[in-house]
Amino acid sequence: MQPIRIENDAVRMEVWPQFGGKVSSIVDKADHFDLLFSYPMELPESPCYDVPYVDHWYCGWDECFPAVGASVYPSHPYKQIAVPDHGELWGIPT
Repeated sequence: MQPIRIENDAVRMEVWPQFGGKVSSIVDKADHFDLLFSYPMELPESPCYDVPYVDHWYCGWDECFPAVGASVYPSHPYKQIAVPDHGELWGIPT
């Protein structure tokens, strides 16, 4: 598994479509500074759904739609249906 690199004259980004579109790096090309936090650890072996986020890869920017923490939908049409930690999208392929 490798990220997709997206870049222009100003920035370079690494995006992981197999992990919900996680952005693991945004480098400012003017000073070569990575604007996102990165904690060295092994990459997950596969996408993860409905598992505690604390057990996963600490870095970058994750999509947390529709919630940051585990909860339930508050209203119709999905009222009381569980929403996993960090939402439904962060751990599945885009």
